[in-house]
Amino acid sequence: MNNTMNSEIVHEVKNSKFGTIGYLVVDRLIQGMSIGGVRVVPAISLVELQPIARSMTYKNVFINNRIGGAKAAVIISRENEKHRSEILFEFGKGISPFVKRQIYSPGMDIGITPKELQIIYNGAGVKRNVLSWKNLSHEYSAYSCFYATLAAVAKNNISIQDVTFSIQGFGSLGSIYAELMAMAGARLTAVSNIYGGLVHECGFNTGELLQNRSAHGDKFILSYAGGQQVSHDVVLEKDVTVLLPAASSFAINDGNWEKIRANIIVSAANCPFSYDIERRLFQKGKSVITDFVANCGGVLGSVIDTSVDKDDIVYIFSNYYKNKVETLLNQSLRTNTPMVDIVITEVEKKIEKKSHSFCPSKKLIRYPSYALKLILKLMPDSVKKWVLQSKSQKHIRHYERLWK
Repeated sequence: MNNTMNSEIVHEVKNSKFGTIGYLVVDRLIQGMSIGGVRVVPAISLVELQPIARSMTYKNVFINNRIGGAKAAVIISRENEKHRSEILFEFGKGISPFVKRQIYSPGMDIGITPKELQIIYNGAGVKRNVLSWKNLSHEYSAYSCFYATLAAVAKNNISIQDVTFSIQGFGSLGSIYAELMAMAGARLTAVSNIYGGLVHECGFNTGELLQNRSAHGDKFILSYAGGQQVSHDVVLEKDVTVLLPAASSFAINDGNWEKIRANIIVSAANCPFSYDIERRLFQKGKSVITDFVANCGGVLGSVIDTSVDKDDIVYIFSNYYKNKVETLLNQSLRTNTPMVDIVITEVEKKIEKKSHSFCPSKKLIRYPSYALKLILKLMPDSVKKWVLQSKSQKHIRHYERLWK
């Protein structure tokens, strides 16, 4: 296998019945560990997967999560859909040595359900109750994208009531983002998903649009009467204030990036385009919020939501995170440097300063939330509430110091 990005671990999972059924890429181990989602796709290459794993490393370090980045992909073709559960279980077996030693902790990603991630853990022979997870990473990512958008809009001296926006990849994250933007006063004029695109020059009735998607799934776009059906490219080319690329990785490429007319691009997807294209967009005068900054909310929220309630997580985004994005935008303008290069330099310096030595594999040391859960079970409710409030305030103060 061609390890073009010098990833720390590149593992191909093969099966005698199905051949190659996926890959695990660990970009970097920090304290002997890495985390990253498992996506299920009909096809993928290492050339695509390695940059996404690196983005996970940058994202973790950006939010001060002292753990490396990784990404896994299970390949299930249309012909093999009937064997989906079997392939997922076999993939779990194939990555078992890494999961058992906690070198890699699999999480949710595109194309996979909590039940299917549970199958992977079962295949790996690791006890993990995935169905007990809150699984709100898409919602937390929507919040971080929303507050990054507000920062960029303010920096460009635009009133939110004058903002129009389009969403490439109108899925679970995009739907929540659309609702937040509409509530703030912006107008959604174009959306797309795997089935095509929709436009409405005056702005969609966002509530009605979301209800249709909820009732009919992604195929709603084929029959929705509240907009004009168009191709994916038309949505990308719309003359709007903000574009939210929330589709698959590298959906924006050398063949279509120049068609983007939006002034602000908030990268909700992991690697919606290469960093080279991001630099070209910046040189054309676009404000680009790089992916591991824009969508960092998914990891941040999921890491702390066992002990911090949603309102406090949103408070972190609306205050300290938004301030950090404003600082990065100011620095980008002042130095004429793309945000991606500023933040990569920042996180690489952090990585150099931290110890990469392997941490003992005891759960209470590596995963303090296990200890907290065990202690909370033995506490009276009044004491339990006080402990959780104290822990929540500790997280808030941490991000205040990190992003002040």
